[in-house]
Amino acid sequence: MVESDADRQVLDLVALQGLVAHNRGEWYQQLRSELRRAREDPALASAVFDSHLCVAEYLLYGPIPYPEVIELATALRDTAARAGAMRAVAFATALIGEAALLADDLDLAERQLRDSLDLHSEIGAPGGEAHALQRLAEVSLARGDRAGASRLLDRALPLARWSNRPCT
Repeated sequence: MVESDADRQVLDLVALQGLVAHNRGEWYQQLRSELRRAREDPALASAVFDSHLCVAEYLLYGPIPYPEVIELATALRDTAARAGAMRAVAFATALIGEAALLADDLDLAERQLRDSLDLHSEIGAPGGEAHALQRLAEVSLARGDRAGASRLLDRALPLARWSNRPCT
């Protein structure tokens, strides 16, 4: 967790550098390098990853094809796991699931989103749990299961209301 204003400014700078790197097509290499440098300090690895969340979301909704997003998110998840950044692992797993959902690969989406739900639960990240549940509800809707989607959203709502962190 980042505590000081100076640390927050550094992470804001890292996020800006991440956006510039993404624009140049160099984002993944930059993030992987930063996570490797932070390997000895999992808290730092998580903080560095946090600064890249908006870039990762841009991947999902930007012009990059979903199979490429899945490939990048899988590589990111593997790098984060090696760095001990479990929040990053959980987020990358959700990103894979989201890209699969948007690509209409409902089986892959469900598997990855359930894994993300479990990972977020294990690390005590209710915002991430709520996000995974909401996306799982979308999978249920895509399969025509309104009742299942409603049950998932009923589980997500209290988690989202009481989470002090967005998404992770």
